[in-house]
Amino acid sequence: MKQDIICAGPPDAEMLGAAVGEFLRTVRPERQRLYDYYRGEQSVDKGETVRGRPDNRLRAPFPRYITEVHTGYFLGLPPTVACRTSILTSGAT
Repeated sequence: MKQDIICAGPPDAEMLGAAVGEFLRTVRPERQRLYDYYRGEQSVDKGETVRGRPDNRLRAPFPRYITEVHTGYFLGLPPTVACRTSILTSGAT
């Protein structure tokens, strides 16, 4: 988006309409495509299938897996190590 549309001063109805229109034309289609990838709804461009044979094309939501793993690593609980004291004292002798 053009920065001057957003930061030119207090927005009036015309400026706000122009900013929303530009967002809907330029940013939203790309975000929708990325969201479709996240949900696993991308198209599979692998050519035509032979008639009478099974169509074994798969769509895998790898972006969702990557996002969930990254979020879990970032916001998850750290691993803790717990052991009994008797094992530590008996193994030290």
